[in-house]
Amino acid sequence: MASTRSSAEETVKTESASTTEKRTPQNRSLESSKLEIGNPETIAFAEPFETVGLETLKIGGGVNPIFEAKAAILNSAIQQIGMGKYQWKLFALCGFGWAADNLWLQGVALILPQVGMEFQPPHQTFLTLALYAGLIIGASFWGVTADIIGRRLAFNLTLFIAALFGTAAGGGPNFVGTASMVACIGLGTGGNLPVDGPIFLEFVPGTHQYLLTMYRTSQPSSSDGVD
Repeated sequence: MASTRSSAEETVKTESASTTEKRTPQNRSLESSKLEIGNPETIAFAEPFETVGLETLKIGGGVNPIFEAKAAILNSAIQQIGMGKYQWKLFALCGFGWAADNLWLQGVALILPQVGMEFQPPHQTFLTLALYAGLIIGASFWGVTADIIGRRLAFNLTLFIAALFGTAAGGGPNFVGTASMVACIGLGTGGNLPVDGPIFLEFVPGTHQYLLTMYRTSQPSSSDGVD
C-alpha cells in the first residue's frame, strides 16, 4: 500500500517537473500579466485565450462586468485571428458608406447654382440646410436602430435610402420637393456613418483599427456649398 502511494507521488512530481520545463519565459510572463481592456499591445492579446485563461482578464469599471469579460475574450480572439481577407473586404465595403457621404455633400454643393437658376428660390442655400437636417436626424436615428435590427440590415437600408432619394431628387418638381428629397438623402447617408464605423471596428483587430481614420481624410469642410 505504501509502495503504491509513493509511486503515485513520484508520478505527480514527474508530471509537475515536465510541466515546469515546458513553461517558457513568455508563458511565465503571461501568467503574471493582465489583459488590459482596449490595449491590443499587451502580451495576452497575442496569445490564444486557452493559453491566457479567464483569470488573466482585468475586469472592472464597466457597467456590466459579465459583458465586459465577454467583450475582452472576443477582442482577444479577433486579435489572434489577425487581419485577413475578410477584414480587408470589410474595409473596402465600409468605404462605400463614407464615399456616399462625401459624394452627396459635394454633389449638393455643385448643383446649388443650377437649382437656383431653375427654381429661383429666395434662399438656395436652404438645400444644403435640408441635407444637414437629414444628416443630423439620420445619425441620431440609425445609430440606435442598428442595435435593434442589426448592423447589416441598417447598413443596407441606409445606402438604399440614399440611392433611392438621390435618384428621385434629380427629377424634383420644385425647390421644396427637391429639398425634401435631399433631406431624405441625408437621412440615409447620415445614418450610414455611425453604422459602418462600428461594423468595421468590431471585426478588425486593434492593431489595424487605425485604418478607420483613412475614411475621414477626404471629408469635406462643413462650409461647402454655403455662400
